[in-house]
Amino acid sequence: MRQMAVITPYAQFLFRFLSDAAEKNLTIKFTRRTDVMPPVPLLTKHHPSAVDLLLIKRLITDTTKPNLLQFLQHEFVNISKAHADRLIGEMGPDFSAKTTVNSLTSQQLVRIHQLFRQAKFDDPSGNCLSPAGEYNLRLGIIKELHPDLVATHASSPQVFEGHPFIVEAGVSIGGKDVKQ
Repeated sequence: MRQMAVITPYAQFLFRFLSDAAEKNLTIKFTRRTDVMPPVPLLTKHHPSAVDLLLIKRLITDTTKPNLLQFLQHEFVNISKAHADRLIGEMGPDFSAKTTVNSLTSQQLVRIHQLFRQAKFDDPSGNCLSPAGEYNLRLGIIKELHPDLVATHASSPQVFEGHPFIVEAGVSIGGKDVKQ
């Protein structure tokens, strides 16, 4: 609970344990320290390098786009019309921009998946993330640990296999509950 209070100083936590024996009752409260909330994450489309074969199949089942060109453009992030045309050209002679997505065979889906793994796409933005932020992280550490020194850092959005992430870290030295 204390670790949660450190990384979420904008929330208040109340933990109450009620026992049959009144002397064993326990109440722990972590108060709010700030009203600054992390940004709300935005809904985003799938990044082509982060999808697997099952997800491609599900997207094809759920799509309202009739052909391969529109499917690539509208169901994935960072695929423009020009990029979609180029990808379709690299898929081979069995593919065209007008190929209906519902008519794709299992072998064709595997080829699309392979091409997504091989092709280079722009990194997705980090707007689908909701980082706590250095300010909130620092406040949480100060509120709960009362350290002598605090350092925090938040990286810019990075990508691993099409999945964006942000590293947030805090280090503190000293404090009220520190043992020698």
